[in-house]
Amino acid sequence: MRITRALQNTLLRLRNTIPLANGIEAGTHKHGITRAADAAYTQPFLLVKQGADAQHVSLVAAVTDVPLGTNYENTKAAEDAVSVMLLGKGETKLMVADGAIAAGQRVTPSGSVAGYCAGYVSGTASQVGIALTAAVTAGDLVEVLDCVPRTITA
Repeated sequence: MRITRALQNTLLRLRNTIPLANGIEAGTHKHGITRAADAAYTQPFLLVKQGADAQHVSLVAAVTDVPLGTNYENTKAAEDAVSVMLLGKGETKLMVADGAIAAGQRVTPSGSVAGYCAGYVSGTASQVGIALTAAVTAGDLVEVLDCVPRTITA
């Protein structure tokens, strides 16, 4: 079967718009990775960190946890494969807020809701980006200009 140049260009363009992650096997990764979940994830866009070992991820649970990225889909049980969109790579990320976050505010993991993000106020935390949109209440999605996590202190 012969692929026309137009179809080939369309496929190449679509490949860069569909968020797929690479397998667990070793190698380099452009925007995402696939790992096994340490537990079921009931919603997408939660912050995840290194899990029990290099092949697993778990939800961040403290403001000082260092996230790898956000999960891209739900999982039904532990050991299910989960695509992780790496922080500091690719497009902006959606994240689930634990409460009000102002646009322009620095974003960190939440200290009260596992996997959620929060607006930075004070203390030592892992910054994961800057909010591009505002969140009003817990559970709102916020668009974040993400970065490689870095420790910040007031």
